[in-house]
Amino acid sequence: MGSEMCIRDRVDHHAAGKRLVYTVYGTPAWASTRPGTPDPYGMPGGDSRPADLADLRAFVTALVARYNGDGTRRLQHVEIWNEPDLSGLSYWRDGPEDLAALARAVYQAAKAADPGIVVLGPAWVDFAAERSASNKVRRFMAASDGAGGTGGQWADVMAFHYYHYWDENPVEMLDLIEGMRLTRAEIGRPNWDLYLTEIGDNKTWTNLSPSLEVKARTIRRWMLLGAVSYTHLRAH
Repeated sequence: MGSEMCIRDRVDHHAAGKRLVYTVYGTPAWASTRPGTPDPYGMPGGDSRPADLADLRAFVTALVARYNGDGTRRLQHVEIWNEPDLSGLSYWRDGPEDLAALARAVYQAAKAADPGIVVLGPAWVDFAAERSASNKVRRFMAASDGAGGTGGQWADVMAFHYYHYWDENPVEMLDLIEGMRLTRAEIGRPNWDLYLTEIGDNKTWTNLSPSLEVKARTIRRWMLLGAVSYTHLRAH
């Protein structure tokens, strides 16, 4: 399986005192159900489910045992897949039941290797910038994992990504957080923590081309507003 950062960098970051997330994404061609179909990164079979979940369980077990198996938790979080709900660009070609089965495999293997590791649910990104719950997340949470459980069982927290493509609009971030709060309540997980695992100002894609300084300032503003809003939500 793939990752968004090489392991050597993760060890260096741990030494610097940073908390680390490993994103389980990218089925290698030899293990994929679609070995001839490239994912958005050009990796054959990468966005398709593994043909045998035993391969995935073996990988996650080896990963967590290697970096946390001696009693030192160098890897604090494992995240289940990258943006499976993204519209118009496939990072997950299969259905919610397949994703639920994959989540079960990741969760059980990670917890068996290190019971204290935090497993993040799939990193959702297609939340509408409005105050409403996500149908895609609800479908995943209710989907059968093929073994008597549902997708919603196999995570400790809820993960999401936030990207913005238009003029600065800090309210959008707050609306998105409210939408996730409503989603948590509807799926019966009102106390789940929310983890923002990717953020970016992508206005260059719409020819607005802000400077790096403006992008950094915008992201800092989003993070501050999000933190304040989330703290308020948790307090109430």
